[in-house]
Amino acid sequence: MGVVGFAGLATIYGSDTDSFNWKMYPGIGAGYRYRVFKGMKFNVGLDGAVGKDDWGVYFRIGEAF
Repeated sequence: MGVVGFAGLATIYGSDTDSFNWKMYPGIGAGYRYRVFKGMKFNVGLDGAVGKDDWGVYFRIGEAF
């Protein structure tokens, strides 16, 4: 079992509308990880994140790294 934290900053380039170009979009979140099989690096996770004008809850199986 474990807890993770993450943060990021993104921008949009090449939008059809100039009002979107180069605006900064921050995001931050936290999550919980559970190792399903003790002998393998196979995690199940639940993350919550908030951004500038939005939020989300994400369920994941496996990891990117």
